[in-house]
Amino acid sequence: EKTVSKQFRVNGKTVAISGIAKGSGMIRPNMATMLSFIFTDVKATQSELQDCLTTATNQSFNRITVDGDTSTNDACSLSATGASKVELSECTHEFQQSAQ
Repeated sequence: EKTVSKQFRVNGKTVAISGIAKGSGMIRPNMATMLSFIFTDVKATQSELQDCLTTATNQSFNRITVDGDTSTNDACSLSATGASKVELSECTHEFQQSAQ
């Protein structure tokens, strides 16, 4: 899957999280690159988002190997709009599960 979207409810409100990823590898010199973008409508500070992203990438993104290639340019970003009006602190566990 290159794209995924999940929703969950918190105190009667729906929180959405979606992600897209694309990777590319070369035959020589055994290099690969993957770009991933995650978007959510949860309300969170930059620091909270960074903590969640670090936890999620350590359990998933940073463990990916494609054909044994190495990468110098992988990237993963997490952006939040706050449109759901649900504070990240109200749903940290659910959010972390969805972000992996």
